[in-house]
Amino acid sequence: MKLVLFYFLMIFSLISLSQDFELRSYSIAQGLPQSQVYDITEDHNGNLWIATQGGGIAKFDGVEFDVFTTREGLINNFVSSIYQDSRKNLWIATSNGLSQYNGIRFRNYKLEGEAFKVSVSSIAENKKQELFFGTSNGVYKRTKKGIFNISKEIGLSGNTIIDVYIDESQNLWVAHNKGFSRIKKGKAHHFSDATLSSVFPQCFFEGVHQNIWIGTYGRGLVKVRGDKYQFVPETDGLIILDVFKEKNILWLSTF
Repeated sequence: MKLVLFYFLMIFSLISLSQDFELRSYSIAQGLPQSQVYDITEDHNGNLWIATQGGGIAKFDGVEFDVFTTREGLINNFVSSIYQDSRKNLWIATSNGLSQYNGIRFRNYKLEGEAFKVSVSSIAENKKQELFFGTSNGVYKRTKKGIFNISKEIGLSGNTIIDVYIDESQNLWVAHNKGFSRIKKGKAHHFSDATLSSVFPQCFFEGVHQNIWIGTYGRGLVKVRGDKYQFVPETDGLIILDVFKEKNILWLSTF
């Protein structure tokens, strides 16, 4: 995404102080279908898949772009996230449902026949190969029987979901418009007290000792251990859109 690109550029600028790197830009002139990039993921063959806002998705093999839009079978051209599951299928989250791509054809899902269109923001998978989707209509889960809205059973009915994340203990973390929640063995714990009412969580990352780090919109980092949370005062005021750990350093994507 624009945010992901900024994240990599930030790391590049720090590393380049001690090493020589070549920075090459790609835009519409080089074959990118649209200039607003929201997500980038790498598949098992080393290709990059790029999500755009209005131009569908593009596969980049290091030389050229191959573009996929509604003409090729994609459900919608406004794409927010791309995820490759453990079976090597690509899942594409769009502003009007999901597409699954197996390398040959697309299979599309408009979620649960709602009267209004459901936009999908994020995707995560657990070790049981169950997929979870964060949407404008709560959380959906895909099992062998199909895709179902599980918001009511985890206490998040009517919530707009910003991000979903699976930690190493296979707990599901959900960032939503009222705070954030952890679903552990089917039981939900909601972090949504008065202090968190003005916190808009954006992303999750699991660090050492099972600490969960949460990037927020304007309140910096939140650290969660067990059922307790604390703000990291040095980051207060930051809009954090992604968190990544390299060795013993946390990298933050901000703007």
